[in-house]
Amino acid sequence: MNRLVPSRAVEVRENGHRPPGQAGVAYVGLPTAWLHLDGYTVRWGRGDHVVTVHRGHHVASYFNKHLVDVFTVGKDWEDDSDILRVARAWLDRQRHQARGRST
Repeated sequence: MNRLVPSRAVEVRENGHRPPGQAGVAYVGLPTAWLHLDGYTVRWGRGDHVVTVHRGHHVASYFNKHLVDVFTVGKDWEDDSDILRVARAWLDRQRHQARGRST
């Protein structure tokens, strides 16, 4: 999988955030949409315009310890169908890339 992780996306701390770009700290918009799909947890914070994908099932975790991928969506989520749509598209891309590597 292509891992495009910003250098500042190490751990996330709620409340009292430091400015973006400082090591170990990143913003996550609140409220946050969560989705669990095929062994991954997908997180999309309000105002972030990026989605993070984490290996495993994580409930309301803002840590990036199991971070697999980060991708730009360029907008905010409106409802749960938005996060499901982008998560399925991401998973389809990963499967397509995996098929391309196995041939």
